[in-house]
Amino acid sequence: MKKTVAYYRSSTDLQENSVTTQQHQALKYCMNNYLFLDDEYEDEYVSAKKKTIEQRKDLSRLLEDIKNDKIENLIVYKRDRLARKVEDHMLIYYLLKEKNVKVHFTSNTEYPMKYNNFAEILELMLGGMSEHEGKQINERILTTRIANFEKGMTLDKLPYGFMAVGNNEIAENEDEIKLVKFIFDEVCSGRHYSLNHLRKYMIELNYTRRGKEWKTVQIEDVIKEPMYKGMRVRTYGGQNYFREVNEHAIFKGEDSVIWDNAQDILEKMKPQRDLDNETKVEFALEDGLVCCGICHQKLEQKIRMRKGKYVGYYECKHDSVAVASDWIENRIFDKAQDFFAELMKTNLNSIFKRYWESNNKRFDKKIKDQETLIELNDKRLGRIVSKYLKIDKNVPQAISLREKMEKLKVELEINREMHSALLIEKEKSCGYPTNELKVKSNTDFFSNISDLTNDKKKEMISDIVYRIDVERYSYGVIFKHPFLELRESFDEDN
Repeated sequence: MKKTVAYYRSSTDLQENSVTTQQHQALKYCMNNYLFLDDEYEDEYVSAKKKTIEQRKDLSRLLEDIKNDKIENLIVYKRDRLARKVEDHMLIYYLLKEKNVKVHFTSNTEYPMKYNNFAEILELMLGGMSEHEGKQINERILTTRIANFEKGMTLDKLPYGFMAVGNNEIAENEDEIKLVKFIFDEVCSGRHYSLNHLRKYMIELNYTRRGKEWKTVQIEDVIKEPMYKGMRVRTYGGQNYFREVNEHAIFKGEDSVIWDNAQDILEKMKPQRDLDNETKVEFALEDGLVCCGICHQKLEQKIRMRKGKYVGYYECKHDSVAVASDWIENRIFDKAQDFFAELMKTNLNSIFKRYWESNNKRFDKKIKDQETLIELNDKRLGRIVSKYLKIDKNVPQAISLREKMEKLKVELEINREMHSALLIEKEKSCGYPTNELKVKSNTDFFSNISDLTNDKKKEMISDIVYRIDVERYSYGVIFKHPFLELRESFDEDN
């Protein structure tokens, strides 16, 4: 039996129509319309603009249940709870239409969802309006956050050494402030050639960051924090905003030079980018071939520094999945070699037969095309000759007909020569072998992979591999088998 369900979503905890409010409205709607609510789907604090459908856990579950014909009635506050992007809105609409799901809006101002040609155009317009409204809401929220920050009405995330107390007040943690001063003193002392060297020194002294070992990036964040000099900086919409907090400055007056000197030393500690070596990093797999095994989005090709060298990485924007390009590429080459060699051993005769049949059809079509042209030109020539024989040979029309006859004779000769050449070529190329075909060895196909150019490697792998799914501790390869889909998964310790 199909179910009646409700879907709720809110972007932030400040949103007027929160999940709790939407749930109350859905229950009230069910009571007034004699519906029994079987299940609820909830995406709280999830942006429909920033997140994909796949990243919205309960929406994905809802759509899957709709695909499986489990849903009859869907109760939702407004359309914008389902989607804030036109493409997502229409994707959901077409699924609801296909499964004939009755959508009930609890908002009195929302236009009913219908399934006809006019309604489809209307949904497209409403989806566009929802997307535009979403942008306006984000702009208003951003403006409010900026204003609150500049007035000191919001603290946001405070840096190490400070904590929020009372009504938007800031208090210092004396022990952490002492450690901040220690870090700046050590950096300015010149005793450390890198942040990692300083980190190891702090570990030796048993200095921890709230019970855990310090990380290099955390030490760098402390050194770069402008609040220690009396300036709060927050980034909104890609732009920096500033507010003076001199009362909380650690380095005041003459001591402010300590903060400035630490910035100069930090810049010198960072390894300089070698653009020449960075551009030498090449990826041997086509962009989009390597995907995240968790969110199924393509992994982006990034260049990172590892142990002083630039290394390529395939990284996921949404999940903590990343793999070194040389590591995965070498394994994919090996797996592709094994797969291709095995394919040749077990399916060579079937593959060749498919090629042979395809080649025969191609030749037959070309031969048929020439035969059709010969037949057409023969008929045209016959009609022209018939006209020529019936008229005076000295009139201009006779001269024009003679020219057409000569031209058609030449075309016919070319058609017949092409027809004969195709018959001979087919006999040479399409003969089926009497003996079973066998592969000599793997090296016949992959003798010099390491010597191939990067473009050739990409072409070769793209011909064999359909997709590579990478997860945190394993990867899977879907090969392009000519007769069936073949997937192999591999677990790796590192």
